[in-house]
Amino acid sequence: MIKKALYILALSLSPILLYMFPIHASDNADVVSVNILNDIYYGTLESENNGTTIFTANASNDKMLTITGKWSDKLNAFNGDCLISYEDGTVQSVTYKKGIISKQVKTIYPDGTYQTFTCNSGIPCKKILTYSEDDELLDLDWYHQGKSVKELTQSALSSDYRALLSNPYDYVDLPLKVCGTVEAIYEIPTHSYLKIRDTENHLYLFNYPNGAIQPFFSTNIENVSVGDAITIYGFFNALNDYINNPLALYEHTLGYEMDFKDLEDSIRDPDFLASVQAVSQVVDDDLEKKFPVFSAFYWESDKSRIDPVNLTFSYSDICQYPYYYKDEELSLSGKIIYENASTSSSKVSLLIQKADSTEIYGITYKTSDYSSLLGQSVSCSGLGDGNIKIPYYHLETKTMGYALFPNIKASELKILSE
Repeated sequence: MIKKALYILALSLSPILLYMFPIHASDNADVVSVNILNDIYYGTLESENNGTTIFTANASNDKMLTITGKWSDKLNAFNGDCLISYEDGTVQSVTYKKGIISKQVKTIYPDGTYQTFTCNSGIPCKKILTYSEDDELLDLDWYHQGKSVKELTQSALSSDYRALLSNPYDYVDLPLKVCGTVEAIYEIPTHSYLKIRDTENHLYLFNYPNGAIQPFFSTNIENVSVGDAITIYGFFNALNDYINNPLALYEHTLGYEMDFKDLEDSIRDPDFLASVQAVSQVVDDDLEKKFPVFSAFYWESDKSRIDPVNLTFSYSDICQYPYYYKDEELSLSGKIIYENASTSSSKVSLLIQKADSTEIYGITYKTSDYSSLLGQSVSCSGLGDGNIKIPYYHLETKTMGYALFPNIKASELKILSE
């Protein structure tokens, strides 16, 4: 069993290691290798009079291409802005940092359409935007751990529950698809859990990060409700083990659907919440059963109405689909009705009620000298960044939970009144 676990770990780490540690030189001193988005190409170098170097892939590669840019003899790798030209006429503008592609990548296809995405330490991440030659946005996709979400969903297998319980590790690294109904939603500080019962009455648990958006995880998910029909995709994590590893889960609330006065009565200070956290979990008999637990990367519900290419920027859409608004510019003016400043991380979390409206937004930003602004009117601008999760505690039921609001990662916060 240990050998099998080590083998699975090695397989799961190998793509990441290729990203992080590019191979630069081969056994042949005249042949070098370069890393292009986790594909290794071998070829030769030719220096130009203008100081640039041209890499030409040799015939043994899957694709014929050239790279033009600045080659560092010290690094034995490209370093800086480069242009990759493929034999079909596709051209890719990239930035190498010590042999690894970083920052924005722009791919121009022979028909004039082009695509942009971001690389972080060589790993493609965040949104994939496809435009016409006239700069009209045509399509939107996301990367999940370096792979296109659309490609993952198209290749996903429908779950075979009996086989999954019998041989669960045969499904490691395989995207699976489940159709069913949301029976419950639970929270922890960083993630949410969807309890799904499929059309054959089988039970699943899907978790996903639902606070600030993580760069290597898909962000095209929506906030759903109990009772919603759902088609959900994910990767197998483990079988639920209540005896040895019981889950500690908490209530879930869509704060933006509540009257804030009702929530305000249940907000407690962080010290109190820390003291009751261990004894304030939800009770659900299903959580004591054996069932598969997945990490979700995409889903659609029977209420999905979003057009990611034509965002409306309405409050209802921003609330239901906060991850679709990742890195979109958002701004508002209003009154601060909640604040929580963390001295350890210099992170401040606020709730602002928009002026002359019931709309409430979460605001997060970092500052080293925060003074209380509760009750003051401010203006704020920044970028969409998922949900903010406000912890609360019900004295009557002795349960703790998290209320969700759309979050703005603030770049500017100005006081309008004292």
